[in-house]
Amino acid sequence: MYKILSQDYLNETFPILNCEEDVIILFISKDGVCLHPAFSAIKNLNINIENNIRKNCVEHTIKEGTLLLLKHNDKKVLIMPIQETWKEKYNQNFIEQGFLKISTVYKERNINSIAIQEGVIPSDLIDKLIDKLDLPKITYYQNKE
Repeated sequence: MYKILSQDYLNETFPILNCEEDVIILFISKDGVCLHPAFSAIKNLNINIENNIRKNCVEHTIKEGTLLLLKHNDKKVLIMPIQETWKEKYNQNFIEQGFLKISTVYKERNINSIAIQEGVIPSDLIDKLIDKLDLPKITYYQNKE
């Protein structure tokens, strides 16, 4: 049985949906899967994001270091692959390459702050991998469930 979730419920449960940061990073696998419920909510709230992810995965244009910058309401959503398939653990090289790419484009894309959902990749690992990169402010969000 399916349960339809209200926008209010999603906003309350997933604070990242209401973040003040310029960009929300959506971590996916190269096959287009993102298993975190907050990201499923973002994809389900915006069919264009779902369609763009699907199109780029089918055409195999998503690879390590590739970023897709999409819009969700007044926010930008940055799609970053972190693993080959949803069945595998995140790949540190994918994470490093993605953040390296962000460090080279964030100023020209006017990105001053980034929101990341906790629970996909440990925040201490991300901090360690990006320690020496020039990046905008990063804020980590937790679910309220």
